[in-house]
Amino acid sequence: MAEIVDFGHEQVFEGATTYTCLLFLRKGKNKTFRYGTVKNFEKVKSTKNLDKDSIEWVTVVSKMASEKTWFFAGGAEASVIEKIENLPKLETIAANIFVGLQTSADSVYILDYIKASNKNLCLYSKALKQEIVLESTLLKPIISGVDVKRYNHPLTRQYILFPYRIVNAKAELIKESDMKQLVPKTYEHLKDNEKVLRRREGGKFDDAEWYRFGRTQNISIQEQVKICVPRLVSRIQAIFDEKGEFYLDNVDVGGLVLKEGTRENYLYILALLNSSLLTYYLTKISTPFRGGFYSCNKQYLSQLPIKLIDLSNPIEKSKHDEIIFLAERMLKLNKELTNTSENTDKWYSLKKEIEQTDRLIDEMIYALYDIKEEERKMIDK
Repeated sequence: MAEIVDFGHEQVFEGATTYTCLLFLRKGKNKTFRYGTVKNFEKVKSTKNLDKDSIEWVTVVSKMASEKTWFFAGGAEASVIEKIENLPKLETIAANIFVGLQTSADSVYILDYIKASNKNLCLYSKALKQEIVLESTLLKPIISGVDVKRYNHPLTRQYILFPYRIVNAKAELIKESDMKQLVPKTYEHLKDNEKVLRRREGGKFDDAEWYRFGRTQNISIQEQVKICVPRLVSRIQAIFDEKGEFYLDNVDVGGLVLKEGTRENYLYILALLNSSLLTYYLTKISTPFRGGFYSCNKQYLSQLPIKLIDLSNPIEKSKHDEIIFLAERMLKLNKELTNTSENTDKWYSLKKEIEQTDRLIDEMIYALYDIKEEERKMIDK
């Protein structure tokens, strides 16, 4: 019998992961092969120790090593993968999956919120290391990965200075003379940081448009209705930006826009993304990082399997509608929780109801994907 031994991964520097596998082959065709995951690397330092208790072995059907992505699994795990891996991928129903704004000078453009005052905002500038007051006109709420928690509506803790106008779905840099007249405080802040902005990337921005962002990608689409998902997750965290009010921070958060952009479709996909099942699948295809985190960027987010609903089928439509109802309920409960004082009776009651509703959504999605009881236990362990 052929064998593959996976010695796991070790992050050697931020953003890079190395893998070590040993492949043992036998002559002739094999209907199955053994796949071993090393649980204790220190105890397995040579091929002589491969049968020690520190390796977890599964028997894998050879057809799983096809031209498709390899999932080396056996038993309930193999059964789950076989059921869902051939479903349509998220990319097939997405109009766009995009990242956030790349300024190349975040300390200048991204400011910490302190308080609001009339038509101005009091903010903290990391670049100047002091509080400043700017007109709210060109300030947009921005979220990073830490702000995105399942079904939540993020509190605004940061704003991005956005020196652009969106005209006919295109971003136009506001003229320096217009900013000086319309938003003098904002213009002064940019002038205070002019030397830094001009020197970016070896002087690449030392020209008449010295205050423009470092990259122009996705500048004009930040205000679209979207689902937001962080790049690094221990489990998938997705929120629904129904009003398109949040701008996204660099590659730290991804935005998902659907082709069929009804509210019901967004709530349905929101529930699927936040389910235990799709997090489980993500861990099988994604790059792992230390601390139990996985990459959920476009590369992997786009490949998540989506159960499409036949709305002409009364049974499927009923399941679909119930999932949407529960997703809506989760949004309302989490919003109410945010506005409730912690460690009060009401707060504990809301937490309990959120957990119960979350479990119910998981159960409904398991049923939708035809995941049986033994398979569910394996995923939930």
